[in-house]
Amino acid sequence: MKTITFYSYKGGVGRSLALSKIATMLSELGQRVCVIDFDLDAPGLRFKFRNYTFPGIEKGIVDYIYEFSENGTVGRIVDYTVTAKAPNNYFEDIAFISAGNIHSDDYWKKLSKIRWYELFYSEDPQGIEFFLDMKAQIEQQFKPDFLLIDSRTGITDISGITLRILADQVVVLGIKNEENLFGCKKIIKSLLNAQNNLFGKSPVVNFVLTRLAFFKSYTKEKSQEIETIDYEKEHLVVEQIRNDFKADLNLDSFDISVIHTDRNLEEEENRIHGLSYENKPGSVNRDYLQLFDKLTKDYLTLDEKSLNIKKAQIEYVKSLQESSIERKLSLINKAIELDKNKFEYYTQRALLKFKLTDYNGALKDDLAALELAPGAPEILFNIAVTNLRLKQYGEALDYLEKADDFGYRAIALKGGMYKRMNRYSDALAALNKAVELNPSDAQILNSRADLQRALGNYQAALSDISKAIQLNSNDPICFATLAEIYSSMGRDEEFFLNLGIALSKDIPVSALNSAYDVYQKYLLDERFIALLNKYSIDVNDIADGFFFEGFG
Repeated sequence: MKTITFYSYKGGVGRSLALSKIATMLSELGQRVCVIDFDLDAPGLRFKFRNYTFPGIEKGIVDYIYEFSENGTVGRIVDYTVTAKAPNNYFEDIAFISAGNIHSDDYWKKLSKIRWYELFYSEDPQGIEFFLDMKAQIEQQFKPDFLLIDSRTGITDISGITLRILADQVVVLGIKNEENLFGCKKIIKSLLNAQNNLFGKSPVVNFVLTRLAFFKSYTKEKSQEIETIDYEKEHLVVEQIRNDFKADLNLDSFDISVIHTDRNLEEEENRIHGLSYENKPGSVNRDYLQLFDKLTKDYLTLDEKSLNIKKAQIEYVKSLQESSIERKLSLINKAIELDKNKFEYYTQRALLKFKLTDYNGALKDDLAALELAPGAPEILFNIAVTNLRLKQYGEALDYLEKADDFGYRAIALKGGMYKRMNRYSDALAALNKAVELNPSDAQILNSRADLQRALGNYQAALSDISKAIQLNSNDPICFATLAEIYSSMGRDEEFFLNLGIALSKDIPVSALNSAYDVYQKYLLDERFIALLNKYSIDVNDIADGFFFEGFG
């Protein structure tokens, strides 16, 4: 059993996320993993395992330590452990020792009563033997290949347990600021001093610089400005930090891993495919894969199946790096050939097929992903969106009904579906709920404004669309909706003014088709035709769109 502790001097550096990524990769390669949430003051590691299913947690490591501290009782660690069920039968479940039931007042009372000083500094301290016994129990009862520990921050007795008593390897994570780097140097210097360690031997230390922003540069390609990553600038920054550590720690060499900041983890898209989003200009998945290789290279021996799983991960990450959609598709096809049991690969391929307007192919892949991750709200949402593009409205609504947990976007899309079916009261209820959940989403406000127009509630429609335009003044659809509201109110001058703004912002013709009740009365209007001609739009394209959208 190899024990790896993940430590950070300060919080907010992505420590728990890094641990969960490594644990998940090990699980997917058929390795038995045990995880301990030892961040007792700010526990929450379980929330990083998004695709694993947890039972109710009644007790954990705090209860286990409290019983010994208070009563001298050494319990069975298995009684304080739950099983985190993997998303499918092809991956290993994870033995998870949580901090405890953090929703209970009893947790915090027990944590405050643990006598850490007596455990380690009394006349007859028994803390070291207690934690070594706990580690032995974990090895005997769970037989894990890897024990991963999420440590408390700072320099404390608790972090000392996870770093000096339990760890074979330590992953020290920090961000690029003076306070973080100072703390990381201090703890690494202490760890590398064998005299400070329980067994006279230092653990292997890995330093990870996290949340490093991509250094961007721009190149011209086919008269377009393309955003790329400037790795040369990044190398200079990392080298400066490396040299500082070498000097302060008096080392001949010092290795640094990097995990970048990923904007896509913080941004929501209209169509999200689980974890398989596109990353521009780069992907942190590659960073985690490189860290994984570094941590496991001396311990992990893989059979052919496991090797194929790892190769598939590499092809998948490479597909995220590619800019060519055809090349992306080729790489993700290779990943699926090597490993047919990863739902993210199917959702990534579905996204690519969706972009290529192969909606039937996208639907097939999303359904395959759903078999591997039953009930995943994001996949249900994707299936609904694809069914919508295929004009299979009943199926789209069925999947949206199941995808409410995905959040306000699913609810908003359901409102749009109800509107198509002339179920206006249901549509308004859904859009009201979506706006309540996220009042700053311009698209949802635009949808509710359009519905209020259809209901004849013009003042409410104007209020919503005004807010939408304030939030996103570059969205041509919002101006088109404003034009449609004014047309319904009989205010043609405002209609033409705002339609002109929408057209000047390159609104697609298809976006006008859903309001055929507005535009059909202008099809023979010379001013309307002249306005369309100004932007090279044929009035017949709009008329044809009415037939297919309104009556198809």
